[in-house]
Amino acid sequence: MSLRNLTWREAVIPILAATGLTLWIQDIFLSDTLRARLLGPRLAGATAGATGLVCGLVGVGLTLLLGCCGFKSARWRGGRERMSEAARRLWPLTILNVLLVMDPSAYLSHGHLYLGVFCVGLTLWRPGGLCPSPGNALPEGALSLRHVPVAVYAAAGTYFAVFLAMAWLQYASLNLQPVDFYSAEQRMWNALQGDFFRSDNTPRSFLAEHIMLLDVAVLPIYALWPGIPILLMVHVALAAISCIPVWLLAAETLRRREVATAFAVAFLLHPGLHHANLEISGAAYNPLLYALPFLAWGLLFLERGWYRCWAVCSVPAILVKEDITVLIFTEGLIVALGRGIRPAGARRLGAAMAAGSLAWLLLCLRVFIPHFFSGQESHGFQHYTELGRSSSEIVLRILREPWIVPQRVLTPQNLEFLAQMFLPYGFLGLLDPRTLFFAAPTYGYLMLSNTTYEATHSIFFYYHIPLLPFAAAGSIRSLRRITERARRQDAGDPESRGSGSWSGPVAYLAAGTLAATLVLSKTPLSLSFYDPAQPMAYYGSMYVVPERAGVVREIQKLIPRDKVVGASEHLVLFFTHWKHCYIHVPPHAHPVDYLVFDLQDKWRRIYSPDSSPPHLGYLAGGEFEEIFHQEDFVVLRRRAPPSGQAGKGVE
Repeated sequence: MSLRNLTWREAVIPILAATGLTLWIQDIFLSDTLRARLLGPRLAGATAGATGLVCGLVGVGLTLLLGCCGFKSARWRGGRERMSEAARRLWPLTILNVLLVMDPSAYLSHGHLYLGVFCVGLTLWRPGGLCPSPGNALPEGALSLRHVPVAVYAAAGTYFAVFLAMAWLQYASLNLQPVDFYSAEQRMWNALQGDFFRSDNTPRSFLAEHIMLLDVAVLPIYALWPGIPILLMVHVALAAISCIPVWLLAAETLRRREVATAFAVAFLLHPGLHHANLEISGAAYNPLLYALPFLAWGLLFLERGWYRCWAVCSVPAILVKEDITVLIFTEGLIVALGRGIRPAGARRLGAAMAAGSLAWLLLCLRVFIPHFFSGQESHGFQHYTELGRSSSEIVLRILREPWIVPQRVLTPQNLEFLAQMFLPYGFLGLLDPRTLFFAAPTYGYLMLSNTTYEATHSIFFYYHIPLLPFAAAGSIRSLRRITERARRQDAGDPESRGSGSWSGPVAYLAAGTLAATLVLSKTPLSLSFYDPAQPMAYYGSMYVVPERAGVVREIQKLIPRDKVVGASEHLVLFFTHWKHCYIHVPPHAHPVDYLVFDLQDKWRRIYSPDSSPPHLGYLAGGEFEEIFHQEDFVVLRRRAPPSGQAGKGVE
């Protein structure tokens, strides 16, 4: 084909695509801030020598590679048609030229990542076509577990093995941030002794903080092997098996085994799921994860129209934590009022679930929690003090100033949160109004919280856990809508009929998933896992068990089980089965018999680097004596009272 026959589009689009890719690569590798943000400090330093020429060569090379995909996909056509096809494939990369006039990372921390993944992913999609052929599809109707391929079970098993090992190594290496885990494990242990919903973390019943009744259902499993390991196993297993309803939903919606498998793997590689198991703060357990499989199966049953099964899954989900009721309420509204739901019984069931979930939420917030909290409101409202000091003030202010809602929701912090949630699915979930309606109230109350409270605006903690299945389900439904529309548009074109492939959508998903895992996760597949400059993710600081950790076992043998123990923050997890155990000595503590300190305490060095070793103050007071000092572990024992005061006790 002669160059004279090229149209201006065929000539200009490859040039603009190469320019856009070059700008994107150059912005990342020639900017110290972006390199550190996307690659981490260590890798950023290693790539600091990248020059504009190298970036340009890489950009041109990638453009040629992606353009060749267009030639390959049009190999049955003539030369002119193949050139046109190659140019059409490259048009998404021309979007990157907006970098000439704007800096997306000035608005979102990882703005360059999101823009680049979208453009490159859409280019990868194009060679597969927007109109996948229906051949080699799965059978119609509801699928069962026997249809789930071995690859999905293997992926779930791999996730379980990797994250259980990481959680256990983090615990054994004295790097587990204890607060929620310590409270949860001690509640289980105390329940076996007949004292339900209590831990030494607070003088009140745990029901003064949250109504989490499903703990009781987990108790028989915990009783088989009381301790940290069984809770870690349950925690990770629930995350791993949640990919199975995601696969079934994708398979029944799209009728393609490979695409369903891609969605299941994308779910398991979602950084939000990884941080649900291993938070960036160092925590490794949160009972909110118990709701994940129930919500995922519930979405599958809603899609099938099995409304009774959905209701059965919704009840235990609600009992996990009072927050989950908001999701069940919106689902119930759709079942009760949505178009296409014919059976009157289903509508009544949806209305009953919506009303019941709302009533349960009000009971939890207005009756149960205040009852156990001495008449005070839930401590969760302290995250909304920028709106008001009480629930009434918050609601009244929103009613008086409704414009404050979009002002607080549409902030860079919250947009970053949304981008992190949907990046692994290529932002497809943002195109499905139904699942967005389900999740909108939950996104809303998370985004309205105090801007200074990072946990509710991020996937690096645990508040986002119930939203993970909805992000996957929305992406699956959006892909079905896109492909069905493409089929209708191409129905009249005999040449394009049946020429599509599902490799494009799979490549698009893979681009988003890989980028999210590399940059946002803390697994062995992430960059931060190998970066010493990020101590909360680096394997050397989090998962390598030091020799000195064995001293903790000696200390456990030294202290009788019927004694009261106060310990450094990360050591308290090793004493939850003693009579009482506390993080140091809180005001509500019983008289402490033994104090255990780690002078190399990472958390004290991070949060209070200038503080003096805490055991010195207790020794100076004269009430305690040092009985053990090895490998920077110190054990203090309360001195016996003088003979004249024996039996009076020491407060």
